[in-house]
Amino acid sequence: MKINDTELEIINNYVIKSKQERIIWEFENPEKRKHMMMTRFSGPDILKSSCLQPVNYMSPDEMEKSLFRLNGVREVYFMGESFIGNLSLKEAVKRANDGEICIIYCGNGVGYYQGEECGGSPPRYLLIQKS
Repeated sequence: MKINDTELEIINNYVIKSKQERIIWEFENPEKRKHMMMTRFSGPDILKSSCLQPVNYMSPDEMEKSLFRLNGVREVYFMGESFIGNLSLKEAVKRANDGEICIIYCGNGVGYYQGEECGGSPPRYLLIQKS
């Protein structure tokens, strides 16, 4: 399976340099791809700290409005535990609100990351790629 341009953009924007090659390989391996969000993205340590802007819990409506304000898109790229691909912003936010480990990518370096819940609320960050 070939990695698509959006996935490559997400990796280049947010994943630390020393992990990018491995993540690309796992995206291209159909068996590894299925479990990658759980194994590689459960915590924010794989992400570039310069892109991470901590946020508190937002209701689905608040999160949708916040992400829409940042980039003005209603269609996003979703990387989650059970689905990777294009979704409406509303559906992506619903999946995040249901507790899924995910990256919601709005394009142009703007996204949202939610990690694994570990004895409290999951880590949540706006992802802003600085040019």
